[in-house]
Amino acid sequence: MSESSAAPARSIRMLFRIGWWTLLVLFALFAVNHGAGVWLIAESTDESQMFELFAVLNLFALVVLLIPYRRLEGWAWWAMWIAILPVGLVMAFGADVIGVIYLVTAIVLALAQLATLPRFLSE
Repeated sequence: MSESSAAPARSIRMLFRIGWWTLLVLFALFAVNHGAGVWLIAESTDESQMFELFAVLNLFALVVLLIPYRRLEGWAWWAMWIAILPVGLVMAFGADVIGVIYLVTAIVLALAQLATLPRFLSE
């Protein structure tokens, strides 16, 4: 590998690491947050089920990130959008502070996801 091609490959790997770690940390925090929300925040069965659903979805995202995503399996990249999209859609159900927080988080998740794309394409 020549020095001129090593720099882009290194930057692609660095972008992947930054994106992957961002996704991992945010989905882990969301999993803990939503798991705790079942007992600490939910005031009805519906709210409890919503928190459970989000917690399980975030755990699914963590499993995908830790195994097939790191192996650069293409389907895993696409599957992560299944976990990112609902985070952004929270805003559609209420344009309050929580909706804005979720929307901003979804944007950060989407940018982190897109940062990993060059590594998937280079493999």
